Amino acid sequence: MHGAVLATGGGLGTGITLTDVASQRIITNFQAVEGFNPMQPLAVSPDGQRLATGGPEGAIRLWDIASQRLLATSPEEVRSPFCMAFSPDGQLLAFADTFGPVYLWDTSGRRPLRRLTGHNGAATALAFAPDGMLASGGMDHTIRLWRLDIDQEVAILEGHRGWVMCLAFAEDGSTLLSGSMDGTLNLWRAAAAEEIEAAEKVSQTNP
Repeated sequence: MHGAVLATGGGLGTGITLTDVASQRIITNFQAVEGFNPMQPLAVSPDGQRLATGGPEGAIRLWDIASQRLLATSPEEVRSPFCMAFSPDGQLLAFADTFGPVYLWDTSGRRPLRRLTGHNGAATALAFAPDGMLASGGMDHTIRLWRLDIDQEVAILEGHRGWVMCLAFAEDGSTLLSGSMDGTLNLWRAAAAEEIEAAEKVSQTNP
């Protein structure tokens, strides 16, 4: 989901539906993804014009939503993509598989994939802050914050006791919400990139 556009997958072979959240109107039924598995990840670009899909064979594909035309395929395949997210400017797509690091794909060109390694196990959730910082949650119960201008981890947030399954930044980037298989929601105080080392958990909720 991005902004007012929600992407959902139905049963095997039924394609993907794009819905305008405000009006609850179906924008299009996206049938171009042959054999799409609804358990595979989806992401809509910030401008609402492109759709990224993962497939069981490992290919990450980028589609034009209006024409349902395939725009690009990731330079290399990954095993069983698990989660993905577009950067705020739409130029980078971050994704992770169930066996390895976080990958960064420059969708505007054909550069090799960049890799971010740090989690003990797979990354299971991804989210970009408005300033371009990336947060990744993992099977290791941690959240890691990355500065992509230097491709380095700048902070590790600890507090969950289970896999981190979802992440979302506030619109102004001031806070980060995380949800875990331990049944809790944690709210973290985020800061500017140069100050993010001081991030702290400010609340915890048991839904």
